[in-house]
Amino acid sequence: MRGQGRGSSRGIAALLAASVCYGSAAILIRLAKGVHPVALAFYRLALSSVIVLAGAAALGTLRKPARWEAKALASSGVALGLHFIAFVASVKMTSVANATFLVNTSPVFVALAAPLALGEKTSRVEALCVTLATAGIALASLGGLTRASAGDALAVAAAVLLAAYTLLGRKLRAEMPTTCYISYVYTSASLVAMAACLAIGVEVAKLYPSEVVAAIVALAVVPTVFGHGLYNYALGSVKAVVANTVPILEPVVASTLALLLFSEKPAPQQLAGYAMIAVSVAVIAARRQPS
Repeated sequence: MRGQGRGSSRGIAALLAASVCYGSAAILIRLAKGVHPVALAFYRLALSSVIVLAGAAALGTLRKPARWEAKALASSGVALGLHFIAFVASVKMTSVANATFLVNTSPVFVALAAPLALGEKTSRVEALCVTLATAGIALASLGGLTRASAGDALAVAAAVLLAAYTLLGRKLRAEMPTTCYISYVYTSASLVAMAACLAIGVEVAKLYPSEVVAAIVALAVVPTVFGHGLYNYALGSVKAVVANTVPILEPVVASTLALLLFSEKPAPQQLAGYAMIAVSVAVIAARRQPS
């Protein structure tokens, strides 16, 4: 039990660090000016794939997956790739507030599906934290919510895909090291993004200014290699619903960075929403987690 406690504590710490890494994504996407959103998803995933494959090879953690693992890894990669594409497309078709709120409903889908998919029951406290965090996201997004059915549908799809990615990751991380798992998943996801680029005729062999290239590389390294890497590390010791709820801190981090870098001040209702998110994450992070 003592080892389990240490493992879950490390998992929570990894999730909190992942939230900080995730918070940089919106800033870096803004800095990657002139890059098609789907191409940006491909660059992000392709670069991160190369980095984690090299790391896994150096650590000697790569292994041939069993047949069921290969299918689940491919499914997880497809879910991650489609999640990125659906979310980016939703931002283009609806307001940022709508997209942010709806994609962060992912913990609701995880809470509903985890008992069936993983046999992990969602406790009353966890359910309350998910509800409070979702309400906080809604309050923070309140001023910008609009009606845009197609974009909203894509944002919900992105939330469902993120939930699927989480549930598959929770199951697979019990069987393989983080670096091995994310090597296969990122590679599969990058192939999905590449296929999407080809399907819609987006050119990926292009030259960009050095500052844009720097933003793309940072996007691959900080929120993807480190952010998703830490997230998937945590899935080895933390319940899926908890793992999916803690990173809702992302908009709080992103808003703080936007204030520091772009002098974008959050509105009072956003601050209230962020406080609700912070409280829900603090409560869920303070609870002892079964591994």
